Amino acid sequence: MNAKDVNWAEVKSEYLTTEISLERIADKYGISRSTIKRRSVKEGWVEEKASRKEEVVNEVIQRVVETETEKAVNRLENLQGTANRLGELIRAEIESAWTRREARMKVGALITETDVTILKGLTSTLKNLAEVTSGLYAIPTIKEQIELEKWEREKQQGSGATEGGVIFLPPIMEREEEDDGENDMDTTAEAD
Repeated sequence: MNAKDVNWAEVKSEYLTTEISLERIADKYGISRSTIKRRSVKEGWVEEKASRKEEVVNEVIQRVVETETEKAVNRLENLQGTANRLGELIRAEIESAWTRREARMKVGALITETDVTILKGLTSTLKNLAEVTSGLYAIPTIKEQIELEKWEREKQQGSGATEGGVIFLPPIMEREEEDDGENDMDTTAEAD
């Protein structure tokens, strides 16, 4: 093909906008390689192609940066909203705790020494009642239950009993009696 019959704008556009080489364009359009080389050097196609590539890369980078920045801003706004909601919840819980504390302080101020003495007496009575009930219904204490379980394990392992019908019973724990004021009452009764 004659160089004058070539649509050089089309050839140049294809070279600049695609990855095709000058040699392949020359073959495609039937132009000699030396002619297309001279024309591209004269008009600066290679430099223009490099410049366009750089522009495209910069545009892509700019779009990516803008997109990622927008995503990061959205994430930060979401985190800020969450932090604000957590702050409100914490503030409400602190206020609630102070309110409960103030209520306890008011109740505490209403309890007298007599009330404390009565409460201690009730606690002692409940403890005694538990011991009496435990004795009536043969309910072992926690300490006795532990010893019984230990004895049963030893028995199952064969170390706690011998052949011949002899039965070894677990040791009976004596209950520790606490001084709960009963002795004071006895001495008072004797004094009368």
